[in-house]
Amino acid sequence: MPRKRFEQIQTFLHLNDNSVARDRNSPGADRLFKIRPLVDHIQRKCDLLYYPGQNLPVDESMMPWNAGLQFKQYIPSKPYTYGIKMYCLCDAENGYVSKFKIYTGKEGNRADKDHGANVVRKLSQEFHGKGHCVYMDNFFSSIPLFEELKTKGTLACGILRSNRKGIPYNIRSKKLKKGESDFRRKGDLMCMKYHDKNEVYLLSTAHSSRNINTGKINRRTQEPIVKPEVVAAYNNYMKGVNQFDQNLMYYNFNKKACQVVETSSPTSLPYDESTSIHHISFDEILEEIVLLNPLPPAGDGQRLTGRDMHYLTPIPPTKKRRNPTKNCKVCTILSNDERPGAKRYIHRRESRYQCLQCGGIPLCVHPCHKLYNTVQDFRRSILRQLNLNNTVD
Repeated sequence: MPRKRFEQIQTFLHLNDNSVARDRNSPGADRLFKIRPLVDHIQRKCDLLYYPGQNLPVDESMMPWNAGLQFKQYIPSKPYTYGIKMYCLCDAENGYVSKFKIYTGKEGNRADKDHGANVVRKLSQEFHGKGHCVYMDNFFSSIPLFEELKTKGTLACGILRSNRKGIPYNIRSKKLKKGESDFRRKGDLMCMKYHDKNEVYLLSTAHSSRNINTGKINRRTQEPIVKPEVVAAYNNYMKGVNQFDQNLMYYNFNKKACQVVETSSPTSLPYDESTSIHHISFDEILEEIVLLNPLPPAGDGQRLTGRDMHYLTPIPPTKKRRNPTKNCKVCTILSNDERPGAKRYIHRRESRYQCLQCGGIPLCVHPCHKLYNTVQDFRRSILRQLNLNNTVD
């Protein structure tokens, strides 16, 4: 397909029938109508390909978008500060997005006061009664939401804003030192106040109030760092959406038309890692390439068939000597040099070989044969080497 043809198809590509679209200002209008089939398709594939683990963090994510849009958001804490906000329910171990909801602004003229809790209800409704634990930050968490999730067979854990209704007064008014904690329990629901750098309120229906060793050591006191179990679990399992945001940074979003598709690309990475038997190292990749493309069997090599090559042959025997020798042509010339110090390096030699192509000239096997047939002025070349040796000496 020609490039221009592909660009034309991409320009006029429609995912939905615009003739049946409702006015954007009418009540109940879908602001994602044009891409709704694609969004639903991606959600179905996320449900089909992978089932998440026990711990499910819920948090905000940002799909980069700099163009004009009615529901474009600004979140300075995200890698992409401007874009389309999404609520994601991820696997805490690998960041796989199992459920997501694109935020398109408030519906109607009324402000949704329980918006965060409604997002958690919608994203987690298919996981009720299956032993999962949902983690969330203070934007979503509330005491009524945790009690509702518990009745539906779903555990929950998260930090809580200090002005939320239902926090016991004796916890809120109590002053704590750094590292101290206090809690109150109502059935399976525990409310804890913990002082780390600041005072933090936490809710949980899945953890106890005991302290655990985090495995870290205080640099000043060299003592192990101990934290409440609920704090350690929240810090450990709430990183799923952050891992998805990190994977999102590895993809380029230059084309606005492809951003929805490319946003789903990082989701395939945890799926591929989870279905693989093990992580393939670089050495194993090289080994596979070598085995798939073996080298051809080594033959005898290319034979030299030139007719004008110079070869050394033994000097034929005479009546007086069975193995006669003659003075090497190169060694004789160099040994007769009258330059001071030359005789220390070059001595007179006799050779048992001769070059018939050169007229039967006797030559040593190495290096005289090569010098005589390859260097035009071999005497000057050898003397230059001798000068270098004398300089070194």
